[in-house]
Amino acid sequence: VAPVALSFSQAQQANASGALDVPDQFPGLVAFISRVDLPAGGFVVIRKGATSTPSDIIGAIFFDKDTRIGNVDLSEPTVDGQSYVAQAWTDDGDAQFSTTTDKIIIKIDGTVLQIPFKATKDLPEKKG
Repeated sequence: VAPVALSFSQAQQANASGALDVPDQFPGLVAFISRVDLPAGGFVVIRKGATSTPSDIIGAIFFDKDTRIGNVDLSEPTVDGQSYVAQAWTDDGDAQFSTTTDKIIIKIDGTVLQIPFKATKDLPEKKG
């Protein structure tokens, strides 16, 4: 029996319990996503600063419900010392990111599923 596809509102509701983690990282043309949990799948979108205008989006990639880590290719490099935000969005079902038809995920507590991170050349060395 094939699984039943969720409606957009069901997917949005399922993703409200999602999680996202993006560490501070070296400047460059890729953002590393160290943890993503989107029960209905969706997008991780990278924005410059803490702004909310679509023009500040510099990358987006689709994660299916089973993918837990990955990279977002960026349209412009992150810059040392600058802040960025990774946001999670529910897909409208076509696996093509759109600020018009896809929707930002609002968590169960009413906040946006997002995490700030910084581009920096001064990362602590992790051993072990």
